[in-house]
Amino acid sequence: MKFRILIRITAVSLLATLMVSVRLAAQDQAKAQPPRYYVFNLGAPGGGTIAMAASINDIGWVAGDAYQTGNTTEHAELWVGSPFDLGTLGGSNSAVAWPNKNDRGEIAGVAETGETNRLKEDWSCALANFPTITHQICLGFAWQGGVMSPLPPLPGGLDSYASAVNNRGQVAVGGEWHSRLDLPSAAGPAVRSSHLGAETGRTDRASSALPRSRFGCHGNQ
Repeated sequence: MKFRILIRITAVSLLATLMVSVRLAAQDQAKAQPPRYYVFNLGAPGGGTIAMAASINDIGWVAGDAYQTGNTTEHAELWVGSPFDLGTLGGSNSAVAWPNKNDRGEIAGVAETGETNRLKEDWSCALANFPTITHQICLGFAWQGGVMSPLPPLPGGLDSYASAVNNRGQVAVGGEWHSRLDLPSAAGPAVRSSHLGAETGRTDRASSALPRSRFGCHGNQ
């Protein structure tokens, strides 16, 4: 009798061991499988033949730009199931040229204003790789809810660009400032600056905001 009980206990133990082994083997096999990726064709919604995606956030918003008819201008583009033209700041071109990590409906980029740059500089327009050189002033923008708002440069500068926005609404902005003017004092809005170089008597500085104002950009608004 005791022998039969021992056999049954042994059989149950072996079965439990086998089940654990099978389960662990299945887990190891699942871990060994490579991740799967899917490629979607976003098309060229602007009427041109070229479109580029530069960013995707955690809720699946894809942002970039799309060439317009004739391939001589481009507009910042948002794909949320369907494409949506973000427009410009009054000029010919705009783009989301860098990754945005905001999941709350805010997008940062750069756009032409339609106003001629009196120094004929391409500065932030060149950073966005627009298809044509227009010598228009380019400003960073923050877009939300269908509204594109300009982000001005530092005092005395003409151009700026916005390269990122986080979930606090803080926008990373690079802006020109005139070399003969001082940065805002410590008593004013908080500004962090780093020297990037100088060109044609002007000094370029990148600025990023610490406290949030309207869009959390640098403090000379």
